[in-house]
Amino acid sequence: THPRRMMDGVPVIGRLSRFASSVTGVGSGSADAESPEGSGVRGEFARGPNDAGVNCFSEPPVDKFSVRGPGYLADAKKVLHTRAPAFTLLDVDIVESTVGRLDHFAAHPESFPARRMRGAEAPPGEFLLVINFVTDRYGMIITYAVDEAKFRDSDPAFARLWKAFLSGSDEYRAARLKVIPNIVEGPWAVRKVIGERPAIMGKKLGFTYHQTDRYLEIDCDTASTRAAGVIVEVVVPAASHLVIDQAFLLEGQHESELPERIFGTVRVSRMALRQSRLITTPAPTPPPTTNTR
Repeated sequence: THPRRMMDGVPVIGRLSRFASSVTGVGSGSADAESPEGSGVRGEFARGPNDAGVNCFSEPPVDKFSVRGPGYLADAKKVLHTRAPAFTLLDVDIVESTVGRLDHFAAHPESFPARRMRGAEAPPGEFLLVINFVTDRYGMIITYAVDEAKFRDSDPAFARLWKAFLSGSDEYRAARLKVIPNIVEGPWAVRKVIGERPAIMGKKLGFTYHQTDRYLEIDCDTASTRAAGVIVEVVVPAASHLVIDQAFLLEGQHESELPERIFGTVRVSRMALRQSRLITTPAPTPPPTTNTR
């Protein structure tokens, strides 16, 4: 199916993009705003420390995020999230492509999900959730392991919501997947463009889904709206100056789906894009995917 596309009116985005360029000293869309550590030596984007990390990913404290509480529909109150994320963060990959967009990256033999599924580390029957932020040149691919045994009995409300998300329509999924961003470090322009309020991702980005019995990949098209495109224009040149936290969850819209449960968090620290792993071969044509499991 084709991704949903929705246009957001953002009257100041051009000025913000130019402001970000002046802060970082480079032109919009350039990857040349690198820290001194950006020597150009390419490699894996590794797990690193939460504090003072450079060109690495980590997991921020989950209790910094507020979610809809058990009585939200009646009292509109949010509560700090105190439970562990439902899924396990396995990897964040920052890649640069010479062969165009890397849609359905899990099917690429050089991707972390493909290597994980080929290897011996993964437990039998492991299911992966892959969130792929796609641009024409770069990709940020976040991979979580989904172990339903961790929440099936202890959190039946989330278990039902996850099952409905797996089998739901594209429209259902786009209306449920939510992100809570937090700019830990970064220039004002980035804070202004990204914001720190929870957002339904399907209202900001076009989605394409690829699902097998081993994984669900959600490709987030950063060129699907003008607003999304400006986020890329602002973030890419400022990448080495940024520390960004994200929490992902499925929005609870009925009393039986509350309180909300964050399924994964990630912190991306001071990306050195010139060190991104280089992808020079297109993925082979994957087999057809389905939205059932």
